[in-house]
Amino acid sequence: MKFFLVVVLACFSLINGFGQKADFYVTRSQIKSDFKKYSAAIDDLDIAIQMNPTNVHSYLLRGIAKSELKEFQNAVIDFDKVIRLKPNYSLVYFYRGRANLMLDRFKKAEADYTVYIKNNPYVAYAYFRRGNARSNLRNYNQAIKDFEKTLRLDPSIEEVWFEMGYARLQNNQFAEAVKDFDKVIEYFPNENYAYKNRALCKKMLNDFEGALKDYSIAIANDSCNSKGYYFRAEIKVSLHDYLGAIVDYSKAIELNANDIIPYIKRGLTKSTLDDFMGAIEDFTSAIKVDPKNSESYARRGFIKHLLQDKEGSCSDFSKAVELGEQNGVEMINQFCK
Repeated sequence: MKFFLVVVLACFSLINGFGQKADFYVTRSQIKSDFKKYSAAIDDLDIAIQMNPTNVHSYLLRGIAKSELKEFQNAVIDFDKVIRLKPNYSLVYFYRGRANLMLDRFKKAEADYTVYIKNNPYVAYAYFRRGNARSNLRNYNQAIKDFEKTLRLDPSIEEVWFEMGYARLQNNQFAEAVKDFDKVIEYFPNENYAYKNRALCKKMLNDFEGALKDYSIAIANDSCNSKGYYFRAEIKVSLHDYLGAIVDYSKAIELNANDIIPYIKRGLTKSTLDDFMGAIEDFTSAIKVDPKNSESYARRGFIKHLLQDKEGSCSDFSKAVELGEQNGVEMINQFCK
């Protein structure tokens, strides 16, 4: 393949000896892009644009090459030039939409794809990417419609199922989202985010056993991810498996000792089992990780109150209030007067 490219470019060099034209550099750039030589293609397109600065095709191709190099901001500049030269050139809106999407300019991406779709209503990927933009704008109803349209036009676009499932999850359509994540797992059996998101949907549907199974699969696929153990612990609490939850919270802490939430949740779980000293240890650990977390002081203060340590509990309540705990004043009025 590399030898073929060298031969082709050598032939173009011989042709070039008989006279240079902008079209020559444009054509050669396309060959280089076909071989993923995007920087070299851009060099040719720079020359072509110098020779003919009003050729919209040159700017479009250069913008596409820059996008392939992830130079999205520079690509947008080229696409803008195309639109100034030829506002009705619909193809450029497709590519500018992608660049804007990658730059997190979701409103602009949505507008670009809308213009493109108006002129090209049967291109599935345009709806898919507009759906991505709308989902990021939290316009989930419209995003879901775009994803459904994508599948009607081209059912083979497998990645749309995950995006549609996520949009439905965010839109509180949990039962429908479960079906979408079922499809994701059918196509991509090792996609952990699909298991985690499906588990969350099942949790919201009170299918705790189903959620537990999904989190367990996610952990089996990635045993070093602390969040998997944390979320499974939450499900075990819902199933009243407090000892099992403590084991999972402990594993989450082992994998990420700088996250205070598992300490707090493990402390609460221990207090449910009347292990008040163990709960105090966990809240104290949370305070060591984040001394400005008001909840840790409030939680520890309440446990000290249960242990009839009035001085210790009121000191913690006062610190919680100092750090902004909304319920701290109420606790002081109730337990410290």
